[in-house]
Amino acid sequence: MTAAVVGEASGVPTRWTSVITLIRAHPVAAVFMVAAVASRLVFWLYTGRVWEDAMISLSAARNVWLGVGLTHHASEPHVHSFTSALGELILIFGEAFFEGGGLPAMRLVSIAAAVAAIYYAYRITLRLRLHWAAQTLVLGYLAFDHLQILFGMSGMETELAVALSLANAHYYLASQFGRLGLAAGLAALCRPELALWGAVLGPTMLIVHRRQFFSFALPALAVILPWLVFASLYYGTPVPHTIVVKSHITALLDWPMMAAYVTNWWRHIAPFFEYCLAMAAPLSTTVAKCIVGVAAALALFGAVAALRVQPRILVTLLVLVGFVAYRTAAAVEPYYMWYLPPFTALFFLFVAAGTSLLIAHVRLAGIGVAAALLVAYSMHLPYTLQLDRRVQDDLETGVRVRVGKSLNAMMQDTDSVVLEPLGFIGWEAKNKTIYDFPGLGSPKAFAAFLKHPDMPGMVRELSPRFVVMRPRELAQFAAVAPDVFARYEAVERFTARPDLSLSVGGLHYDPFDADFTILRRRM
Repeated sequence: MTAAVVGEASGVPTRWTSVITLIRAHPVAAVFMVAAVASRLVFWLYTGRVWEDAMISLSAARNVWLGVGLTHHASEPHVHSFTSALGELILIFGEAFFEGGGLPAMRLVSIAAAVAAIYYAYRITLRLRLHWAAQTLVLGYLAFDHLQILFGMSGMETELAVALSLANAHYYLASQFGRLGLAAGLAALCRPELALWGAVLGPTMLIVHRRQFFSFALPALAVILPWLVFASLYYGTPVPHTIVVKSHITALLDWPMMAAYVTNWWRHIAPFFEYCLAMAAPLSTTVAKCIVGVAAALALFGAVAALRVQPRILVTLLVLVGFVAYRTAAAVEPYYMWYLPPFTALFFLFVAAGTSLLIAHVRLAGIGVAAALLVAYSMHLPYTLQLDRRVQDDLETGVRVRVGKSLNAMMQDTDSVVLEPLGFIGWEAKNKTIYDFPGLGSPKAFAAFLKHPDMPGMVRELSPRFVVMRPRELAQFAAVAPDVFARYEAVERFTARPDLSLSVGGLHYDPFDADFTILRRRM
């Protein structure tokens, strides 16, 4: 009996038959798809959280529809002030409907991408023949982990990157080379570091699957080339300005820094501590290190076990190892947390494979480990939901947005301002000339930064009408450039409410950016 007939005979509308069939055939995947959607909707509706860097990209998307161009502010046209081409296209689409519409567009796409990520991860676990408890671990991690939820639902392209990374792994295992090419191309447009997939898959296809190489390469090029041509013509280079700036503030092969960085790697994948602004957590550092240690050991054994079942998983392993090597060699600061989720998703595939191996030898202990790890990476929700809401209400909206609105009211079209951070303030100070430190949205600011790699030096070089600084930056300004500092006067100060607490049940966030002062140059 066909699926359509079954649907009609049971009284269920035919269009729902495939969904019901999926749920019946794959209940584990279906449960976590629903859980992923629910957790993200709760986060969105309860916290309203928007990530600072998302607002930088959103300003450029808004300017497309204002006729200014794909740039952050009008006085510096044609500045590639965003990193993700795919993410920017989604924001541009959303901005076509209403100002700020890019954020809900990105959030809705992120929810769909979370479902896709669960689907691809589940299909991979089937090919690796993992135990249901191991499947539950990796799918639960994708559904509930803090960073897996936070960035996509805060306006970043991170969830898309997770789905596309898992899609590459799945399509290669499934020998679906045309779809693999599309996924590899989209991944490179989504995040620059996801070009690692192309770097690994390209040679692999040439060596191992030579006859199918063009089936892979042509779709990938069809996706990538239009953007590269556009960016080269529009910006003069396909390399985002943000990458140029970050390459100058990232140490490469600094061995002492790398050594210090490696010793703190555990924090980047530990429950609670993976959010780098978490100053304290309900878990002790000893417990957190033990959790990461267990996960890492399972991943090592899991990699060996997975390779025996599916040798092609080596490609996924090489991408993961390549990212770890890059991030360590460049000592990328932990604040760039949104780089991690696509690769921690791959990491947890191997953790799940190791867990499945453990279950095969010690069934109850293995299931217990899977359950304990899932709890460890899900237990943040009652804590982080409250704190992310407070951060949005009391710091992002309560301080940064107010600074931007005040600047927008005070600044004339001919005025400029030196400040950091660019996101919320730049969105509210609509198309005002902002020389951000170190110049993510402004080549002129970046040129000044290269001459004087501190904010006081940039102020001296650019002589802006306004300056926005935190207390520590004001102290540095007065100490390093007292003659320039004397030319400015404080005109307004914005602080968070004095009773603000960013602590819940032992989890404590750094109250970053709770105090800004606007300075104006004396005429």
